[in-house]
Amino acid sequence: GCTVVKTATVTIQPKPKVTITPNPVTICPGTSVTLTASINANGNTMCSTFSSYTFQWYNNGNPVGTNTTTLTATNYGTYYAVLTGNSPACNCVITTDTVTVSWYPKPIAKIKGNSAVCINANTGTGTINLSNAVSGYPTYNWSANSGSVTFDFNNIYNPVATITAAGNYQIFLQVIDANG
Repeated sequence: GCTVVKTATVTIQPKPKVTITPNPVTICPGTSVTLTASINANGNTMCSTFSSYTFQWYNNGNPVGTNTTTLTATNYGTYYAVLTGNSPACNCVITTDTVTVSWYPKPIAKIKGNSAVCINANTGTGTINLSNAVSGYPTYNWSANSGSVTFDFNNIYNPVATITAAGNYQIFLQVIDANG
């Protein structure tokens, strides 16, 4: 008998590491954050760039964005991406670290004050002593739907609204917390 021996060299490349930033992140409801993936070749010389992979982003296990290194996250939850090698030389699957996107709690705006005011016959005005039922936020913006309502802001938490004409008016309170 004849014997033939063939040898082949197999090179095992280390799997690149993919991370997502920012992580963790907290946003206000109704806003968004851009999540960005970055790759560390980790010694891999064959599949060391994102062009070697296809992307699938997930939020709480559900597919959301595809084939891009960034994702605009508008919901809270856990985000991650799965990268799949797109050639025989780059055939590994990489699951990124997870990112937790949380929501800041909404600030509370609650107006207290009389809902009916009588116009003083002598002054032609009526006043309402208003108060915000919640304090501790840095910004309070009081407004009304008419120029017939003005405010005295000696105390931003408890302004006095002066009404110069009879009618139905709406008074608004916008509260902005430290997160914007």
